[in-house]
Amino acid sequence: MGLNRRRQALYRAGLIIGGLLFFYQVWGGLQAISGNDLHVLTVAPLLAGWAIICLAFALQMLAWSCLMRGLGYWLSWRSVASGYMLSFLPRYIPGTVWGYVSRSEWLYRSCGVSYSASNAGSILEVMVSVSTGGVVILVRFLAEAGEPLRMLLAFTVLTLPFLVWWAVTQSVQRFSSVRLVQRAVDTRLLSEIPLVYWLGASAIYIGIWVCYGALIGFVLQAFSLEQPFGLIGSMFAFSASWLIGFAILFVPTGLGIREIMLSTILTAEVGIAPGIAVVASVMSRFAILLAEVLWLLVGIAITRFLTEVR
Repeated sequence: MGLNRRRQALYRAGLIIGGLLFFYQVWGGLQAISGNDLHVLTVAPLLAGWAIICLAFALQMLAWSCLMRGLGYWLSWRSVASGYMLSFLPRYIPGTVWGYVSRSEWLYRSCGVSYSASNAGSILEVMVSVSTGGVVILVRFLAEAGEPLRMLLAFTVLTLPFLVWWAVTQSVQRFSSVRLVQRAVDTRLLSEIPLVYWLGASAIYIGIWVCYGALIGFVLQAFSLEQPFGLIGSMFAFSASWLIGFAILFVPTGLGIREIMLSTILTAEVGIAPGIAVVASVMSRFAILLAEVLWLLVGIAITRFLTEVR
């Protein structure tokens, strides 16, 4: 079997395994919700929360396409919508990297983007999501800090995206002589990413964190109108739990870890009752899974349409 056929076989296997694990999570979410004693007071906030997470996924694709444009690859929105979510399904396989490997294969087959360029785009996407998550966490501490520390935190919040961009563009050349890095990542593209595209993607990601924070608020409203809610606190809880889950490589997409951390942080930092916090974390995860189902269906529909047109 040739190299291209092996890659295609791995790509399809990744989609199948990732898809099975994904729908296993959906089923687990349904079981967790049905086994809880709390009842929904009103359905409208849940629908609003699901809608805003559908928007968050659209913003995520927009941010990624913005970074790819910064690398010199102008992908149409139709191409992005058709393959971004579908090719990323293997991320549910333990190990974190499988989704990015699958995305590289999709970009190479469908858009002619080299593996090293798509890997560069994935690295930038991770760096933007992590750095903006850090900004959200710092904003939380900024809101409660005293005057001397507040000035330092405000300066850090304003300059962190610039500092991370500078670190990426300036330090990447140090690794360009490593043969493995040369084969896997186009370091030249990483070192030349324009600041305007980096800042554009960072601004979009701040909007994504706002969407996730708002989701927590909608879920709380659906189950208990008396629970305290602050957007900054909910954004902090979600971004902190996401970063912790992302750091644990052997757990697919932070499965379970993020829900535990989210409920813990909501209780400790936001003041939400433990039972409500657990429900909020589970329902938030379920809303995210359902939003992903929608975008998967959109991607499949666009792919079938393009195939029929050809």
